[in-house]
Amino acid sequence: MKYDLIYSCTAHEKHEVVYNLYENIMKFHKGFNVLVLFHCNPPLYKDCVDLLPQHNNLVFHPAPTFKERFTSSLFLAHLENFKYVQDIDFEFFCTLASNCMFVHPPLIDLIRNETPHINVTQTGYKMPDPDRWSHAEFVKNARLVEIFMQIDAEVCLMTHEGAYFRKQTMGAMVALCDNWGINKDIFINEIAAEEIVLPSLEKYLTGAIGKRYCGWIPGIKESDVQSVIETGTCRSLAGHYNNILKIPRDMENPMRKLLTERNPQFQA
Repeated sequence: MKYDLIYSCTAHEKHEVVYNLYENIMKFHKGFNVLVLFHCNPPLYKDCVDLLPQHNNLVFHPAPTFKERFTSSLFLAHLENFKYVQDIDFEFFCTLASNCMFVHPPLIDLIRNETPHINVTQTGYKMPDPDRWSHAEFVKNARLVEIFMQIDAEVCLMTHEGAYFRKQTMGAMVALCDNWGINKDIFINEIAAEEIVLPSLEKYLTGAIGKRYCGWIPGIKESDVQSVIETGTCRSLAGHYNNILKIPRDMENPMRKLLTERNPQFQA
């Protein structure tokens, strides 16, 4: 079987949250061949394997690791997830976080047309404005900085949720990391590597950073919820191609409750 989409999800909460995300993905992927791959923290992995219903397209990476925000652990987990499925035939590999929620099916034609192809581009080593990001923490990783200089790559910043990568591109990223030793040992000082290294390698290997199809609505309001229900995205999100929202997975969150009460299809 060839999969249209493989979703790589990192998770650390309860097993109910994991299954909720799986069900949410499946509700909005009718007609797609989808594989959902979770990389869990060790205690959660055991609960998921022991307690959750089994599905052929719900998979748990067999080597769970502890993960924390603003560290390299999420980035490394997505790399390991790709390695676990790299021998499977599929088209796109999408990175998600456990607080992602689909509100509309994937815009597959847009994804196929606009996701960049391999086109190695030496943009010249440079960094964003130091005041805009964790520059001081990043440069403490001397070997990582040296690698970016040697391959003549720009350091870029971008969220990772809702990023769709072609299989060839993600495979090239993993190969580059393996060849240059970009692994847990290189991160002497921890950074949110999934938001720095991932887009930087994407731009180096393709010449562009692809669209992110996940939006975050800070201070989400009732009018935003209604917009999501009516359109599958939100007018306050630029681009109107966001089919995924970052919203607290706490089922008692007022805006999540409002969303599910007004449109029950969002319950899972």
